[in-house]
Order: sequence, then C-alpha cells, then structure tokens
Amino acid sequence: NITTSTINAIAERFRLEAQLGARFANENHIVRVYDFEWDKKRDLLALVTEYMPGGSLKDKLHRLREEGKPGLSINEAVRTAYHVALGLAALHKAGLVHRDIKPSNILYDARGNAKVSDLGVVQIPHGITRRTELGEDAPPHPGTPEYMSPEQVHTVDYLPPASDIYSLGVTLFEALTLHKYKHLRPGTRVRDLRPEVPLWFDELIVRMLAKAPESRPWDGAELARLLEPYLQSGVSSEESTLWDDLTDTEATEVLTEEQKGSSASVTPPPPPKPPGQDSPPKAPQGPQIPQRSSRPRFLVGLILALLLAIGIVLIYPRRIFQSMTFQQTPTSVRTLTPFFTRTPTLTSTPASIPTATSASLTWPLMPNTPTPRLNTITLENIESLALLRIIEAHTKAITSVAFSTDFVASASGDKTVRIWRVRTGTLKHTLRGHSLGVLSVAFSSNKRFIASGSWDRTVRLWTVDDGQLVRILPHRRAVTTLAFSPDDKLLATGSSDKVVRLWEMPDGGTRSVLYGHQDWVTSVAFSPDGVFLASGSRDGTIRVWRISDEKLVYILEGHTNWVTSIAFSPDSKFLASASRDGTVRLWRMSDGALIYTFEQEGNIRGVAFSPDGVLLASGSGSGTVRLWNTENGEVLRVLNTGQWVTSVAFAPDGTLLSAGLGNGAIWLWGVPKK
Repeated sequence: NITTSTINAIAERFRLEAQLGARFANENHIVRVYDFEWDKKRDLLALVTEYMPGGSLKDKLHRLREEGKPGLSINEAVRTAYHVALGLAALHKAGLVHRDIKPSNILYDARGNAKVSDLGVVQIPHGITRRTELGEDAPPHPGTPEYMSPEQVHTVDYLPPASDIYSLGVTLFEALTLHKYKHLRPGTRVRDLRPEVPLWFDELIVRMLAKAPESRPWDGAELARLLEPYLQSGVSSEESTLWDDLTDTEATEVLTEEQKGSSASVTPPPPPKPPGQDSPPKAPQGPQIPQRSSRPRFLVGLILALLLAIGIVLIYPRRIFQSMTFQQTPTSVRTLTPFFTRTPTLTSTPASIPTATSASLTWPLMPNTPTPRLNTITLENIESLALLRIIEAHTKAITSVAFSTDFVASASGDKTVRIWRVRTGTLKHTLRGHSLGVLSVAFSSNKRFIASGSWDRTVRLWTVDDGQLVRILPHRRAVTTLAFSPDDKLLATGSSDKVVRLWEMPDGGTRSVLYGHQDWVTSVAFSPDGVFLASGSRDGTIRVWRISDEKLVYILEGHTNWVTSIAFSPDSKFLASASRDGTVRLWRMSDGALIYTFEQEGNIRGVAFSPDGVLLASGSGSGTVRLWNTENGEVLRVLNTGQWVTSVAFAPDGTLLSAGLGNGAIWLWGVPKK
C-alpha cells in the first residue's frame, strides 16, 4: 500500500545515509554504512551497516523501565554523551546538522561505545533547497517532534549545530530520569527527579536545553571538551583521535580560569576519583632503616644561601640591578622601570618630521594601573602622542590585533587569541581551540562576537562576554584574514586557496565564493558604508567587489610585491593598501585612481585609518610605526618599537593606537589629558 512517491523519498534517505556513511567510515562514533540496494521491481530497500550488538539507547531505557530502575547510570550517561558529542563533532566540522538525535538513533557496539546512526535527514547547507533563498516556501525541518529544538520546530532557516545539542540534551534528560522532557513542566531539571545526579552534569544539561542556540554549547566539539574531564573510564587513543582539535591537549582548555568563574559558564566540581584511589597505592614495605631528619640540614643550607645572596647584593648592587630581566608570561603586563635599556624614542627622521619633547614620552603603566583620561589623537596633538602601555600578550609573534570599545584582541602563532581590557591592560579571556597558529582576528560591529582564522583551515566564532566557542566554519586551506560587514550580517574570509568566502551571520551558511586572485588572499575589508568589499593578495593586486550583486568593480594594480594589509577610510571614499614592496598606496574609490604612494623602510605588514580619517598608520618590519597625514601625504610621527610590527589598529574612539609585534607584545600609544 506504499505509494511510489513514498518509496522514492525513503530511497533518497537511504542513498544519502549510504553516501554519508561511506564519507565518515573512519569516524569511531558514527555507524559505518557498507552498502545500499534498491530492488525497484519488488520495492525492496536495503541498507548494510556495521553490526551493533549493544542495541540502541532506546532499548536500554525500555529495559530500565521494566526493571524499575531510575535511569541510566551516571557514568554510562556521561560516557554516552561524550561519544555522541564526538560523532556530532565530525558532522558539524563538515558543515552538517543531524536533525534527528534521539534514543533510537544512538547505538552501542560490543565494547559499549555509543555511535550516532541514521544520517538520512542530515541538513546539507548547500543542497538543492537553498533554504535561505526559499524563505517561507522552504519545507519544515524533518525530525522527531519530542526531540526537536525550538528553532527546528518554529523556523525554516538553516539550523545551527547547537540544534543537535538541544536534541542530545533532551535525550540525556530522558536517559537519566526515564521521563520525556517535553511532557514535563517547563524548567524541570534532572536533579528535580533524580537528586543523585552531580550538579555539574545537571547544569550542563540545563545549558544544552536553553531556548537560544547561542546559550548552548555550540557544537559537538565544544560539548566533548566540556564532558572530557568527567569521564570515569578512559577513552582509548583510537577513539580520541576523532578530529584534530581533540587530539591537542591545549585545545581541550577552551575556558580560562576567569571564564570558568563567570556565571555564564558551567562550574562543575572536580570529577570524583574512582573508588579505591583516594590516595596513591603504597609500595611494598621492606626492612625499615631509621632515617635522620633532614630539617636541620635544610635550615642551615637556607641560612647560608641567604647570607651569600645578601653579600653579593651588597658588593655588586649596580651589576645586579642592571642585569635584571623580566619573565615574559603570556597573561601579564610587562613591568617597565627606568633601567629598561631600550627607551622608546623616535627614529632619526628628516627635519620636516617633528621631534618629540621629553614630556611627550612617558614610561608605560604598571600592571593593573588604569589608563589615564585620553584625548582623541589628532593632527593638533600628534606631537604629544606617548607610549602608555606594553602588554606581553603571547609567547610567539602576534599576527593580528583588533579593537573593540573596551578591549583589544591579539592573535598569535601560539594557537591562541587573547582579549585584553584596554583600561587596565589585564587579560579577560584566552581563547583556545585552534590546532595551529592563528593568523587573523576581528570583532563584530555589535561587540558580541570575535572571529579568528587559523592555519588549521578553520574560522572560529566566539562570544566576547564569556569567551564561549559559538561555531566552527571549515575552510579548504589556511584562513589568512577575515572581517565582519558593518551590519554584521556577513563575515568575509580570505584563504591560501586564493578565494574570498562570504558567510551569512549568524547562521554560518556560505553565501558565496569570490574568485579571481592568482595567489593567497592576505587581507579583506568592508567599506564602512556597506557598499564595497576589497581583498588584497600575494599576487600584488587589490580586487574591489560591490556587495549587493558581488560584481567586480576594480582591480587595483601597482604594488610590486605582496599586498599585506588593506583598510577603508571611515567615509568609504579611500582605500589604503600596504605591501612588502615598502609602500603604502592610497586609492580613490570613486574611480579607482591612485592618490598617494607612501614609502617606508622594510616589509609593511599593517595599515589603519584613524576614526576621523585624517591619520593613516602603517607598521613595518623595520620596527617602526609611521603616522601619515592623508590630506597631503606628510609624515607626522615615526614611532620606534625595535621589533617587527605585524599589525596596527586604532581604537574606535580614536584615543589609542596599537601595534602587534614580532616578540608577542602589544604596544599602546595615546595622548593623556593634562
């Protein structure tokens, strides 16, 4: 009695599951699919999968109900959640959303390892339907209503990975309590029905069941990292190599200690020790030999060492004082005092460049010292521009710096992004997760998100307030640059695959791919009026597209080496480009004409306009930052750092200028109010 259309629909699901099953055949927590057969004459469909002798989670829950048990054991629930999270991580990394996570689709192998099954209704972002184009005409999302996320039920938009996290939260609630979550009073928690469930696990499930997707762990990878510390029984190395981020020990530390203490984060107690392991086992005892106490000998040695140290200081105070060094830690501000030998001064410059007075150069602020009240940096007070603070941000070179109103962010080859408080220079968050060096960082205009691109071929989106990972966008090659559109509806990314990708925010779907460059894309920028998108490349050209129809408007040529950085003026009338050829070029957007060519020694790596558009800053491999008058091309100041300058940025209010350096430090300049 089954109609032909129904058979065809089921066959398409089987075929999709077979294709995806083959694609993820090497994933340890997705059920392998070996073959697919369709006998059209007999309307016979067959899917050949690996044998899962442990049955499904649904079978386990049925047996527990019959036996009168309260639910799945806590250890097994945690282990199941972790394994399913790993399976989802593989799907989410590939840009897929399962859409039907439920007890019957979680199967167990002979060793009790959980695996995700039934990929027949997986959401493929760029399939034929193009949900974002169909809008209200898009079909409802498939799935099982009792386990669907709110957005899966009520919208036709593309679903984020967090939708699967909600479904898994509903599944875990049922596994621990044997009650279906959507049949209970809203707000019911696991511990309301089963008090012995640990508080940390209860709070994590509450987060998974949040109505807003951004309030949940965003994808399987983030959930796996949150669960991993609480596994009672170890996961084999074979199982833990599901994807690159989870094999890197640093990648599991997504939250800093400060983040863990925030109200937005899960703050579980340390995992309980396995029974019988409250203390280390004692070694076999042999014949006991009386031991003499070492305390008197230790005290005598300590006193002698102190006397020796005091004598050295009294005899050689000057030598000791001058040889003091600073321990460079990635989360502290370097303390500078007058014996710091490399005084920040201007380089030797032509007579036309103003010479700074001694009053215009101040020693950088001590750690936790509030930044003084500042004037906006202008042509009139440029001579009073002073070095205010040096932040020892990273252990490796900084690749990119970006400003928000209250924060400055830095990306580095040490695989991290760090967010610093501008007022005190203290660390707010360390964002970990990239498996290779981070190449670019940018804040969204609404100050809610920060994006980072890495050699590891991913873009990661984080929340600024609590440093949570929101989503991961996969790339074919290294992500070298990125920028948010002024309205935050788009994220542009450039890559070593020679293309520019436009991602729709906040759902993370790909809007389009822009081709044309003959080498790596090294810099992207949106014009502040939202009309243009520009990209610079190692091929020496800048391409300018009109965003509305993605039409190529200009190809700007003239640089004789890589274009390393580009920036639009605040009024969108000009575009500045920096290059390894030692020049900064200023282009007019009305006709693409070259207005000025500024020359600076060394490989120029960063360029930025002041908020009023009058000043242009450029940073160079020679260790200098130059400030130019955009109206006449005059050099106004040359700031010497003594280190390779890799990135420059102005604060949104124009009161601060920052430079990221090759030694991992951030330098901040400003004009203090008198």
